[in-house]
Amino acid sequence: LSPLGDRVAYVQTSIDENKTYRSHLFVQSIQEDRSLALTGGNVRDSFPRWSPDGKTICFLSNRSGQSQIWLISADGGEARQLTACKHGARNPVWSPDGKHLLFSALLAPGETFSQREADADAQTEKKRKQPMVVERLKYKSDDLGFPEGKTQQLAIFDVVTGEISPLTHGDYDHSVGNWSPDGQWIAFTANRADEPDITPVSDLYLISVKDREWKKLTDGTGVFSQPTWSPDGNKIAMVGSPTDRFYGVQKKIWVHDVETGEQRCLTDKWDIHFSDVVLGDMRSPGHPLPGALWTPDGEGMYAIASENGNSSLYLITLGGELTSVVAGERHLFGVTMDSQRQSAVLAVSDPVQPGDLFFVSLANQEERKITSVNQELLEELELSAPEEIRYEGPDSWTIQGWLMKPVGYQCGEKYPMILQIHGGP
Repeated sequence: LSPLGDRVAYVQTSIDENKTYRSHLFVQSIQEDRSLALTGGNVRDSFPRWSPDGKTICFLSNRSGQSQIWLISADGGEARQLTACKHGARNPVWSPDGKHLLFSALLAPGETFSQREADADAQTEKKRKQPMVVERLKYKSDDLGFPEGKTQQLAIFDVVTGEISPLTHGDYDHSVGNWSPDGQWIAFTANRADEPDITPVSDLYLISVKDREWKKLTDGTGVFSQPTWSPDGNKIAMVGSPTDRFYGVQKKIWVHDVETGEQRCLTDKWDIHFSDVVLGDMRSPGHPLPGALWTPDGEGMYAIASENGNSSLYLITLGGELTSVVAGERHLFGVTMDSQRQSAVLAVSDPVQPGDLFFVSLANQEERKITSVNQELLEELELSAPEEIRYEGPDSWTIQGWLMKPVGYQCGEKYPMILQIHGGP
């Protein structure tokens, strides 16, 4: 959502006749039924982020080969390439003054951010001739593929001069975080254990933009991510758990006091997972969410949580009170808000709707659908909506499931049944 809340930039993905994915950027007016196609062609564009003044949008694109950071006017025009990192760039985050971008990139030992992207054909030929040597337990990732010894490092890009200033180094992965409100510090998370592949922790760190001073804020026993600053810069909210287990635990909302070091969980009494773990036909979990979005007064924050096969938007106060803002039997796989937290745009899907955007007034929770990107397709199809069922399993556990009857189902008729068993203790 733009800083003024009048337009929203989004990604629309389609599959062409050659079964190739194409992703393009669009800007949708909130008040008018008007959409502008920002990009096009045989490319995959993603991750649009508005500049603080609302005039430009940075995004990721593979149009040069690797996925790099590009910049385009919010009113349209030619895009300008900003980075040309050897293995691509990811996760750009604007500084509060709009002059810099925090981003991440994969680097092999000895490589620097200034090394240029290699020719795509040469890279393909190199991979074809050389076998992969595995030296770490975690040798592949659903997100990154085969790192082959590369680690994720952070840097700052100067939008005016094009200069890249490295922030992190070493044989560790660092996750992009957020700038402090005054732009002097960057909060991020990283696993810098001696054996990171067998020590599933993720600590919260601060690094000074001016002199590169480091501060470790957590004690190496938990898994935390997605740090976001309070408006006054005194607190940092994050998503995670205090155990060293990455899987099989509920993620909660935590707040760390930067001055005192006090850390507490705001949602411990609620049996809800604060992340997107909803699995659907159109997308799987893991799409980037912004973490906790603070209210302007710093007394609370908004966050998406998953429960009973659905995901919802909640308001959490510093006192630990929880209020449902947007709920329902559906998947909220994206959320963005204006700077004053008066309105939000949600990316929503369900078993019979592949995905659209909804505008929500946070004052009264009124919703309005602002896109219909699959309308023509849906008019040609007849879909079956699932029916929720619950039954008693082993040890008197209540098991949740869904029954999807065939289109045109007639009571009394016999139909073959397919069982899809997923999950479990």
